[in-house]
Amino acid sequence: MRFIRQVQDLPGQHLFQFLDESGDPAPVSSCDVNAYLSEAAGTHFTAKHFRTWAASVTAFEAIVTDREPPTIKSIAGMVADVLANTPAIARKSYIHPEVFALVSDEDARSAWCSKRLPRKTRWLLPAERGFLTYLQASESA
Repeated sequence: MRFIRQVQDLPGQHLFQFLDESGDPAPVSSCDVNAYLSEAAGTHFTAKHFRTWAASVTAFEAIVTDREPPTIKSIAGMVADVLANTPAIARKSYIHPEVFALVSDEDARSAWCSKRLPRKTRWLLPAERGFLTYLQASESA
């Protein structure tokens, strides 16, 4: 926590900064973050992948746990609120297309709604495991 306070005390408007070799504050850009993520993953990977995963899991969980049949519009609006974005951007750029297929396919949605989400594991939440299972089943169908 002390480190975060020290970083917040650096002058400027950037959320993350570091002190460069000469002791001057230097911003951490989105390009820097994405380059690090790609290097760490060993393949092209960006922060957008995290937003897409979170948006898709959020939408999936809402679909399978809601008692009322959702609409694409309601799901996009709910995810947009979580992402602090517009529904159009959430739908176009962040929610996996298979999520919308689940909204449109009443039989598949009913089957998933009647199941309980898998238990939490060390690395994944129940909705994440459920969404991953759904994607794998969709792939093999």
